[in-house]
Amino acid sequence: MGAERSAGVAFVELVIVLVAVSILGSMGLRAYAALSTASVRLSARAAGIQAARATRGVLRTELSGGSPGTDWELHAPDSVRLRAFRGVATLCESLDDSTLVVRRNSSRQIDPAKDSVLVLDVEGRWHPVDLVAVRPEPACAAAPVLFEGRVSSVVEHWRVRPPTPDPVLLRVFEAGSYHLAGATLRYRRGSGGRQPLTEPALQGARF
Repeated sequence: MGAERSAGVAFVELVIVLVAVSILGSMGLRAYAALSTASVRLSARAAGIQAARATRGVLRTELSGGSPGTDWELHAPDSVRLRAFRGVATLCESLDDSTLVVRRNSSRQIDPAKDSVLVLDVEGRWHPVDLVAVRPEPACAAAPVLFEGRVSSVVEHWRVRPPTPDPVLLRVFEAGSYHLAGATLRYRRGSGGRQPLTEPALQGARF
């Protein structure tokens, strides 16, 4: 009888231990799942904050270089079309109304395939012209160096169309647009494709 009773007690204890282990395991799995979900949410939130910060920085830089309604226009809720300014040039010499020697200040090389020029004339009016060709020029003493130490300053030979007599100042720009698509900020130059600039973390974002 004593042996049978001891065996019964041991069996009950074993069942209790198994039930306790099962409960603890279930609680551990639930805690792990909750922790994993919280981690995913925190990661998504951090990505969203980073993407929003990058979007604000890009748009602040791009839009501050132009005038609303003239150089950029908002198409709510998800796009803005703009002249994205890439540099400025001062006149060294006009060889004729379509051929100019300029000192250019910009953060990148100028490409006639994608860049145009906004010209300020002697009457204080701005008008766009096409940049037909660009090539290096040896020197220019007439035009000052703008933004010294911050951007590159080079002397170039430009051909523009239509003719632009007596330009005072020239601003280089590319026509483009920014879009919120697929929770991502995208940039489109001219009629090209929309290139993503951020991770797809801008859920519900609007301009």
